[in-house]
Amino acid sequence: MKVLSRHLLVLFGYAFLAVLYTYPTILHFGTRYIGHSGGDVGLTLRDMWYFRHALTQLHVNPLWTDLEYWPHGGNLILTNYCLFNDVQAFFLAPLIGMPATWNFCYLSALALSGYGVYLLLRDWSYASDEAFAAGALFSFCPTAAMQLEHGRGLEVACWTAIPFFFWFLCRAVRDRRARDAFGAALCLTWVWSYNNYYLILCALFIPFFYLFGELRVAVKTSPIILTSSRRVMLRILDGLLAAGFASILCLLSTKGVREFHGHGSATELILHVMPYVSFWCVVGLRLLLSRSFSWEFDRQALSARALYPYLATIGFYAAINLPFIVAVGFFMHSGDFATMSRSWRGGGNPCDPLWLLLPNIFNPMWKEGLAKILSALPFGPPQLATLGLIPVATVAWWWYSTARRDKWTSLWLASLVFSFILVLGPWLKILGVHTYLPLPFYFLHLLPIYSNMPTGQSANVLAAFFLSLLFAAALQQIKRRLPARAAARASLVILALLAFEFAPGARETFALQFPPIMARFQAHPYGAYLPVPLGINFHLIANPGPLGVEWLEPQHQIAIQKPRVGGYLTRVARRVYRITLRDPFIQALFSGQAGGEIESMLNDCARVSRYLRDTRLKYVFVNEALVPAALSQTIRRWPLRQIDQEGPIKLYSVDVCLPPPDSKRKLR
Repeated sequence: MKVLSRHLLVLFGYAFLAVLYTYPTILHFGTRYIGHSGGDVGLTLRDMWYFRHALTQLHVNPLWTDLEYWPHGGNLILTNYCLFNDVQAFFLAPLIGMPATWNFCYLSALALSGYGVYLLLRDWSYASDEAFAAGALFSFCPTAAMQLEHGRGLEVACWTAIPFFFWFLCRAVRDRRARDAFGAALCLTWVWSYNNYYLILCALFIPFFYLFGELRVAVKTSPIILTSSRRVMLRILDGLLAAGFASILCLLSTKGVREFHGHGSATELILHVMPYVSFWCVVGLRLLLSRSFSWEFDRQALSARALYPYLATIGFYAAINLPFIVAVGFFMHSGDFATMSRSWRGGGNPCDPLWLLLPNIFNPMWKEGLAKILSALPFGPPQLATLGLIPVATVAWWWYSTARRDKWTSLWLASLVFSFILVLGPWLKILGVHTYLPLPFYFLHLLPIYSNMPTGQSANVLAAFFLSLLFAAALQQIKRRLPARAAARASLVILALLAFEFAPGARETFALQFPPIMARFQAHPYGAYLPVPLGINFHLIANPGPLGVEWLEPQHQIAIQKPRVGGYLTRVARRVYRITLRDPFIQALFSGQAGGEIESMLNDCARVSRYLRDTRLKYVFVNEALVPAALSQTIRRWPLRQIDQEGPIKLYSVDVCLPPPDSKRKLR
């Protein structure tokens, strides 16, 4: 009973801090949403609503939608479909409403993230105050502030499952028990139910834990005896290095410091990075000619006992998620989903290491002043969240002052360094200078399912997590060096310092409001509609992704609740893109709404009627404020009947004979 009371007290403490961190959300808990409307937040809100709507109203598979990209539909398996929060909303939304459900999901994620760190550290014999402080560091780190500032959806802002996954993985490695490996697999599934990218990053640490914690590869180098021919080769390479360095300086002085994001042809990419890549190739060749390399590893790591926790975790995960793994493999192998428009991947947005070593850039006391200072520097303001000056300085002190580190702190330190390197992105960038030295993230950048993540910002969460574990070790070391009375207060002082640096200021909230015409539109009989101007977003396939004009936000689907031509998903089938490009009616509509000459087929009522009938469209939704006058006049000649209007927005009913559907299901 005493243990249960302590855990409940810890959970209450994290919940109380979450309420303070998100203030004034608690004052509008049931009426306003935390964050910014639109963008990723709009996508997540629509998905939370659609999951329940599909099961209870439409009685269809919630992993497929016909409400977007009518009449083709869209597969939701490979999108940012946050299933865990969708399931929570399925049960909570009817009881407390959608705003309270959204806020509960966010606040509970903050509290449980810290609690996961607390459980891990308590299992590793850290004191309660040390574990609590480390959990608070992880839950309310600057990365959490970045997600709110940038309006990210819950699928990115919630990382609750990550500490629980690493807790069970560390237990499996320590105790070699099947139940812990199974727990790690379940928690990895939990991670997947939040975010595909967090799944990939967490899974990457299974082999990393093995390579660093078990295999313990040691690479040794030594100088070699130089022959006359080798000396000549080294002198030639030194000359090439000098020439390459001079050419890079010349490029920087003439073209300036600029990033290459992969937009353009493969030839442009090769020409841009060739001086940098050639320079690093020469550096590597010189090292091979001047040094001899040997490596050793622990052969016990090849035993079944050493491999068991890692293989068991992977095996349990594969068994639990076999249907989804088969489905994802099928879609990716078919080349229809999750494939880029071209096979090569260039560019990406590297993160300057200095950005991560700054104080919390979201603190309202110095946010504006720090932004002005950084903007004046040649490498510009930070684009990712920092790790925080106080925790980084504390862990750095621990690293320098601790002569001997145990197996686990060494593993966590190596994981922090690896996470830090992943955060830096695909190329090394130092003080604004792009060296184009490939980093490990570049190879993740090549994965089809990871293809819309040009930065390593997702790894920032893992860096904050391992930093919090090492922060507990540093706090333990501080307490050991202080007198007993001062040691008892050390955690409170550290928490106060963290609160000072991580203080976020008042959080923004918003009310989800729709034009009344959308609610009235929902009351009309079920049927697909064509929005004009038309906007269709082909994320990853087209560059840029949106075609046409997107004036309907993703969350508007909650109010309208009808299938529409066009839409927005993070991944769309390539066949839909090809069909859209070959559709003469849609292309004529794109041209007309862009101000071009109205094509003849749009003025041919017979052809328009045939198109509306063939695609089973029942409504046309027109925003005349965004439509050129010529196209607006053309639409009035279509076989339509105006049934509603609000300002410049007009709703028309299609006045042609449509195939009569027996039910919503048949229409779908």
